[in-house]
This record gives sequence, C-alpha cells and structure tokens, in this order.
Amino acid sequence: MFVLLSGEAAVYIEPGDREVARIPSGGFFGEMSLLTGAPRNATVRTAVDSEVLEITADEFKQFILANPASLDVMGTAVAMRQAELDQARAQGPTQSVADESRGLVDRIRRFFGVALN
Repeated sequence: MFVLLSGEAAVYIEPGDREVARIPSGGFFGEMSLLTGAPRNATVRTAVDSEVLEITADEFKQFILANPASLDVMGTAVAMRQAELDQARAQGPTQSVADESRGLVDRIRRFFGVALN
C-alpha cells in the first residue's frame, strides 16, 4: 500500500487504460491487495513528480493488531472506492457500501488473522 505524501496520481482501469480518478496528496492506493491479498484491479500512475510512502503488509499487520477498530473505518473507505471502480466499469448495480464494507472487513480480518470482536 502507498500513501501519496506529495504530488498527484491518476487511477486507470481496463479496458482501454481509461482514467477514472485522481488521488491527491495525502491519499492512498494499493490497499485492496494489501488488505485482502487480492490481485490489483486498477493501475495507478503519478501524474506529476510525487513522493510516496510504502506500507508493507508486516507494518500494516502490526498497526491493525494494535488498533483493530481501525478495520471498520478502513473497510468502509475501501468499499466506497471499490464501488466507485465498479461503477466506472459500468458493471451494473453494486452492493450497498455497508454490505460491501462488512464483507471486506471480514476478508481483511481473515487475511491478517485478526480475531472478531
């Protein structure tokens, strides 16, 4: 996972390498692969000179083990982003953000071995 410390990045999806979003300074990307182990579903490229911070799986696991409640907040944010990508792909209606968030948080907990509260 990467946090954009400065600069700006663009998000592209297939087919056609179509730009669907911009990530401003302070934003993040690469969270789905980090959180669930799933393959990436978009390509992110910096749009201008940028500085990024990489968060490894081990570092993130230490954080969530110390702060398990953060998974609910992250799950909602990631589910919203996934819904936006799904909509951009025009795959039809998507799950509600609440349902997608719950399912995503469960996947993250299983992936990192974090017990349910």
